[in-house]
Amino acid sequence: MGCLLRTAGHDFMDFRPDEEHIGGSDGCINFKDEDNKGIQQCLDKYGIPALFSEHSDKVSLADFLVVIAEAAMARAHSSYGDTSGAKTLYTRFREGFKIGRKSEPHCEWNEGRMPNPENSCHGTGDLGPGKEGLE
Repeated sequence: MGCLLRTAGHDFMDFRPDEEHIGGSDGCINFKDEDNKGIQQCLDKYGIPALFSEHSDKVSLADFLVVIAEAAMARAHSSYGDTSGAKTLYTRFREGFKIGRKSEPHCEWNEGRMPNPENSCHGTGDLGPGKEGLE
């Protein structure tokens, strides 16, 4: 599960709303970036590329990464399997999911854009010009 969540997180955390390349959940992870070290091996170990190839004619890689991360979180949540009729995390994800993310084939531009936990998002991987980290 950690592999799926890390992959989805590293896919969307390059989002910057005020730049030419906005990033976000676009199915593009630069595996050459040091921040993404080990993700490709983890995905391969658990057969995620093969799983995606089974569904690639129906869903973009960008949507697929969101779907598998949401599925993993829903499966791990304490409400999984609840038959009481209450809205579970799974049903909220399923009902709220919107398809249509476009996959980007190249993302070399996003190197070093992950938030840096050592300095609250300042420096390499900061939130962009004029941003002072998380508030």
